[in-house]
Amino acid sequence: MERFVLIVNDHEWSARSLESVLQAGGFHVERVFSAEAAKRSVGLRIPDALLVDIQLPDQSGPALCAELRATGAIPPMTPIIVTTAGEGGRAARLAALKAGAWDFIGLPADADTLLLKLSNMVAVRVLGS
Repeated sequence: MERFVLIVNDHEWSARSLESVLQAGGFHVERVFSAEAAKRSVGLRIPDALLVDIQLPDQSGPALCAELRATGAIPPMTPIIVTTAGEGGRAARLAALKAGAWDFIGLPADADTLLLKLSNMVAVRVLGS
């Protein structure tokens, strides 16, 4: 079964790094660079998971997460992980979780840990469908 992840990140290095890790882990990946592009992509195909940068050019990651959840564009069982360069702070982590994200991770992330977390989250999504 193909597992599809949408990466929403306008930082080329971060997005490419995540894409490489996820593809090596067996995920099909699409990358977009803005919140608007993410909304269009989700309208065409609901991903099994999303990785959303904390700050996009047109909207914050947590605001995009909250909007996707509130409008029903992304079902509650679809994991969203908010990412940030470095560690991020407590306030940013709480904002992401309050917006409906399942996790908040700093980049660069440990590849094995990210793949295991994401695989577990997607498995829960698939079982819940």
